[in-house]
Amino acid sequence: MKFELLKNKNFVLLLIGQVVSGAGSKMQSFALALYVLNITGSASKFATILSLSFVPELIIGPISGVIVDWVNRKKLVVLLDVLSGLLALIFAFMYLINNSLSIFRLSILVVLLSIISTIFQPAITTILPSIVDKEKLPEANSLWTVTSSAANILAPIIAGVLLQYLGLSFILVINSISFLLSGLSEVFIQVPRNNNLPEKITVKSFWIDFTEGIKFIVNQKLILSICILLMTINFFLSPIITIGQPYILKNIFNATDIQYGLFQSGLIIPMFIAPLLFTLASRKFQLKNLMIKSLGISSLIILSLSFISNSLFLKLTKVSLIPIIILFIIFFTIMLFDLIANLAIYTIEQDFVPLNILGRVESAMMSLSFALAPLGQIIFGLLFDKFPIGICILAGGLLNIISIFICKKLMDK
Repeated sequence: MKFELLKNKNFVLLLIGQVVSGAGSKMQSFALALYVLNITGSASKFATILSLSFVPELIIGPISGVIVDWVNRKKLVVLLDVLSGLLALIFAFMYLINNSLSIFRLSILVVLLSIISTIFQPAITTILPSIVDKEKLPEANSLWTVTSSAANILAPIIAGVLLQYLGLSFILVINSISFLLSGLSEVFIQVPRNNNLPEKITVKSFWIDFTEGIKFIVNQKLILSICILLMTINFFLSPIITIGQPYILKNIFNATDIQYGLFQSGLIIPMFIAPLLFTLASRKFQLKNLMIKSLGISSLIILSLSFISNSLFLKLTKVSLIPIIILFIIFFTIMLFDLIANLAIYTIEQDFVPLNILGRVESAMMSLSFALAPLGQIIFGLLFDKFPIGICILAGGLLNIISIFICKKLMDK
């Protein structure tokens, strides 16, 4: 991987901001998940809170793309980072006053942060290709992932220790500071003005721009196939990772908070390896083929989770750390191939979609991709509580492999 991009001041400033806020968000996300599991012990309640984060994406996702393509993107990302910082600080004070956060208040925090993220994500996606040359986008995406991973690798460990000894409020304060620092770094970025604000803002002008992103997706077979593929993955696969992983660790393997933190930190390592493999593989394979191969491999590996989460497996392993180590190896490999697939998707999108409508297309793709995610989280959360988790994982994994095969056929037509 080359590092000529580090001479690009705008890219470096954007990267620093995202690394700082990403590390804080990683700590907060980890701490919130652990906090909910510790106070409820229920996969279904945990899944319900996670599913709330997808609701804003479904409701305001497509609208956010129009906003991103209309307004000054630099000012928008600075404003959103500052809002995120203030929001985390407010809830930190709530925790200090009440010495806890209720499930209801946690749900509000998750929804508000998700609303901000829903607008922020397409804004960042459109800024990157506007400050980086097109031929350097694969390298930029790879370097972005590697650098962000370096900051995040210790976040779960630190969060696990801080949560145990200092409480959730301290982590919320740290995340607040990280967002404010991110916003400060973004102030100095020079972003070309690609926004297309109409001379007169009306319902008609909004509707025309709103539907333009959707029409582009519908008329482009490759982009539409990717949306359908991501939709099915977020229904069948994401719940197994987001709910199944902490549930297996905490409720089946009885891992401590610090062990869980070490486990999560170890899963940052694939983020260093995947960009390097992606850069090499993208020279040999078409991006769409690389995406399909990577997703297919990770889906096959997920099937092994149905065995190690079985009580028979626990009886066969006499040392308590062995199941955790095996689980780590499985998720390490899954993460590695999923990240390669994600990098392929980001690069396809940035390369394929015109910059002037990228915000609308990105937000519409995100909304379509996560359309079934809340339902998947809730269904699998309930299934994990009612049935052996191994059976649920086996069924979800097989259905996901079938969906990948079908989507590949659609792309090849």
